[in-house]
Amino acid sequence: MRLVLEETVEQIVPNSRVIVKKHVWRNAKYVGMSGEKVAIWRGWSANLRMLDPRFGAIYIDYAETSNSTSENEQLFGFAFSESIKLINPFIFLFVTSCSIKKQEEIIAACFTFRQINATIHPGIVTSPKEFFDLPLNQWANIGSELLYLQHSICG
Repeated sequence: MRLVLEETVEQIVPNSRVIVKKHVWRNAKYVGMSGEKVAIWRGWSANLRMLDPRFGAIYIDYAETSNSTSENEQLFGFAFSESIKLINPFIFLFVTSCSIKKQEEIIAACFTFRQINATIHPGIVTSPKEFFDLPLNQWANIGSELLYLQHSICG
């Protein structure tokens, strides 16, 4: 997963792979619960804004959920809940900070989104198997598409 982000940021800003950082999300309001414990999403992120103000951050997370469909809908919104309904665990490659008003444009670009109030995070959800079956450069191209989408639609 780290390599995908490194390759993605290299496509946008050469010699920038060092900005890729590891992260862990442990916030029940953001990732939900797993049984009696807060769920954990582990992944990598890169904030390109510090290198090129036209772009924001990109993330890739590995996650599992034991929530019901209705809990997922409340937590993540309908579109994302549908995306993960049959995929558990899942990998989510995404960008942030897009207005909910842009959801049709996100869908037209063949991406899904995770909703948090009036903000959406456009991205792509996949199973770990599908993730590893696709070549690194194709994932990096998808990451670059997301960053350009973020710049053009969400900016």
